[in-house]
Amino acid sequence: MSDFDDFAEPAEDWGFSELAPGVDLSGLDGQQCVALSELLTTGNVTSAAETIGLDRRVVLYWIRNDSLFVAAFKAARKKLIEANEKRMAALAAAGPAAAAEAFASNEPETPLALLRLLRVV
Repeated sequence: MSDFDDFAEPAEDWGFSELAPGVDLSGLDGQQCVALSELLTTGNVTSAAETIGLDRRVVLYWIRNDSLFVAAFKAARKKLIEANEKRMAALAAAGPAAAAEAFASNEPETPLALLRLLRVV
């Protein structure tokens, strides 16, 4: 029995469904799902391979030759980008209100600190 037999469990058991909800992982085994998750969070092939206890050439092989792995990676990356764009838009929308609140505060250092942060003064 291998140390990595646990990776044969369904992908959902490895938390990938929270990382990229709605991505079809049905054709991937547990090792591939863990490697995919690591690639999406670190962008590092070596780290992904070390996480699952395989040589980095195995992960590179999946990236170059496994169409299901590549499709899942692209779909998950697209979902992560979309989620990050939504978060950035929300932060951008909240920024002016936060700045206005800081300037309206009775604390004299708050507006000055904000101007220094923005390199205005």
